[in-house]
Amino acid sequence: FNILDNAVKYTPASGNIWVSVECWEMYVKIDITDNGIGISSDEQQRVWTKFYRSNTYPDMMQPGIGLGLSFVDMIVKAHGGRKMMQSEVGKGTRISIVIPQHS
Repeated sequence: FNILDNAVKYTPASGNIWVSVECWEMYVKIDITDNGIGISSDEQQRVWTKFYRSNTYPDMMQPGIGLGLSFVDMIVKAHGGRKMMQSEVGKGTRISIVIPQHS
């Protein structure tokens, strides 16, 4: 939910959000991709930190206290999974979560 919430917050009304889920024998992979504002390369690791909020204009206009992606990080780690982010400012973001099925 936290990843989807961010995708909705930071994608303009004319934009798109894609969600895909793949199940393999041992893993589940969830991809959430948007063509929103994107995240700069220097901030991509910091967004997973508790209470981190960007100082850029679009982020400051959105409600929140910077906990959503830190919750995602904790949940993924608790289940032995991993997360990956690809993002480019002005083009959008893709977050992939891979979690073992035994979790």
